[in-house]
Formats: sequence, structure tokens, C-alpha cells
Amino acid sequence: MQQEMIDRDFMEFSRKSVTAFDKGGFLTGEGVNPSDTMASEMFNINNNF
Repeated sequence: MQQEMIDRDFMEFSRKSVTAFDKGGFLTGEGVNPSDTMASEMFNINNNF
């Protein structure tokens, strides 16, 4: 029983580690999350002037 709980938690963690943060996972960064990409684009636009 204990092992099943650990396995389930580990599977959940593994799935989150390859899921975009906006969808409930851990991945962040430009090109992964719409929110990070938009923030990065706004930052780049503002710095080009």
C-alpha cells in the first residue's frame, strides 16, 4: 500500500516535470508557457527602443 502511494506520487511528479507551468507542471521559460513567452516578448520590445 505504501509503495503504491509512493509510485503514484512519483508518476504525478514525473508528469509535472515535463508539463508546462501554465498547465500545472513545472516547466517554465520562453517558448514553453504563453505567459512567459508574452512577458519575454514585451521585455524585448521595450528594450529595442
